[in-house]
Amino acid sequence: CNRADRELLVVVEGSLVDSVGPRVQQYADDMQLANVKVHVEPFALPANAEDLRDLVFEYIDVFEIEGALLVGFLPSAWYEIHDGFDGYEHFPFDVYLQDRDAVWFDWDDNGQFDDHTELEVDIYTSRLVGMPEQIIAYFDRVDRYRHGETLVDDSAFIFIDDDWARTDTSDLLG
Repeated sequence: CNRADRELLVVVEGSLVDSVGPRVQQYADDMQLANVKVHVEPFALPANAEDLRDLVFEYIDVFEIEGALLVGFLPSAWYEIHDGFDGYEHFPFDVYLQDRDAVWFDWDDNGQFDDHTELEVDIYTSRLVGMPEQIIAYFDRVDRYRHGETLVDDSAFIFIDDDWARTDTSDLLG
């Protein structure tokens, strides 16, 4: 038996399954060669962040996944801070999907969390958003990299921004 060392959940927005599904499956197959078992799960919309959280926690319970890759425009929990650096701030907050034991509060009842108990994340999450052709291009690039293709040209661009210097640096340009 060739047991996977790690397990990962890939959640794909339901409307993207037909277009990006083959690339996601190729990614899952490649990861299997690296002893990472990938569970691919379509996620139908409309849904909310709590529904997504329930799905992620189900995979933590059943498969002991260590991470989740969220593909597409999947729902997010939002968090707000009233006294941030620039005053009021609000932003998507995937820690909501990562910590089973935290309790979340929405004190002003506006649909955005503004407080929580101590955090101790259980898994990592990543998001991959974009149009289907952008997501396909990403997975194609990952596949090329995993198969040894160099993705960066062997060249460099040097920009010398030294207007503060009082010495002649023209010899650095060769």
